[in-house]
Amino acid sequence: QIRDRKKYVLNRIGGVISEKKMGMNLYFLSEKILNKFWDLIKDSKDDVIAGLVIGIAKICSKREDIALGPICEFLGISQGTLQKSVQRKLFDSHGIKNKEKGFKKKVEFLEDIGLFKGL
Repeated sequence: QIRDRKKYVLNRIGGVISEKKMGMNLYFLSEKILNKFWDLIKDSKDDVIAGLVIGIAKICSKREDIALGPICEFLGISQGTLQKSVQRKLFDSHGIKNKEKGFKKKVEFLEDIGLFKGL
């Protein structure tokens, strides 16, 4: 039996956003990020993909009222896993050396260079 992983990940994202009462705007931005970077991130575990996408959406939408820790806890993953995913999947795949430390700084750097433009 084959399942639609992208649909499953979107359901996980929707569950987190609903549980944490983050709003539908964050869900729709997460969906756009998932679609844009699916080919780069699809070999990660589903919950890591969901956390990565929500984390990027949170930072891009400037939602300081949302902490990454509870999102990771809800998904059963660590914040370090998300940081490593950003490094491997987005920095390394775009030929960027490890310029920044920390998940937020990495995402902000990628945003500054235009990687999330048009979302």
